[in-house]
Amino acid sequence: KQAEQELAKLPMEDVADLYRQENEAGRDRDGIIRALQQAEDSLKQCEALIKKLAREREEAARQNQKARAIYLRERLAQQASGMLEQLHETVAEDSRKAVEEMTREEFQRFVRSSSHYTVGLTEDYELEVLDSNGNRALQRLSMGQSQCLSLAFITAISRVSEKNPPFVIDMPFGRLDRDVHDTLSRRLPVITSQLVLFLLPGSEWHDGTQTNLEPRLCHLYNLDFDAPTRESTIRKVR
Repeated sequence: KQAEQELAKLPMEDVADLYRQENEAGRDRDGIIRALQQAEDSLKQCEALIKKLAREREEAARQNQKARAIYLRERLAQQASGMLEQLHETVAEDSRKAVEEMTREEFQRFVRSSSHYTVGLTEDYELEVLDSNGNRALQRLSMGQSQCLSLAFITAISRVSEKNPPFVIDMPFGRLDRDVHDTLSRRLPVITSQLVLFLLPGSEWHDGTQTNLEPRLCHLYNLDFDAPTRESTIRKVR
């Protein structure tokens, strides 16, 4: 009885309110579950985006490395081009000076009386001749001297370029005096490995020429021209 009395003193719970609170708690739990699901979905999307960004970063790193390698190659190519250009200019200038010096030396060998002339070569490989007073003298050279200068120039280019082409000359002694004729006929077989000359009998091909050229002569032909038929016949002499 006393227990019943004590229980009667306790407040009676509102069952409807408890049901309401339970329903609200259930709704809150469903909302939390949905929020967690959305969070998991967002997390998966973030992970996929992170992986994509990582791949893009790796690809960007490779592209950056490739671009850097291309830049370095281009820079090295520019440096090499500059060095080659500088080397080309140096070699070209050295070659020009060598041709100039050899032309001067060979011209003086051909024409001993040309020691008072100074032979030069411009950057465009144009010959310049100055007299002892420093005046231009190229136009004042005789035909024979001009011929010897041209031959000296060709000889110098042949030696510097190391091409060593054959020399084919028509009437090389026709406009030369006897001393230059003798010097040139001695010198021509020395300056080239193969020499072909077309000479006029008597004025060019005489005892002096034969004496100088015969030690190095391989073949000798005689060309006879027939005026009525206007034809030439070639006869081997040696």
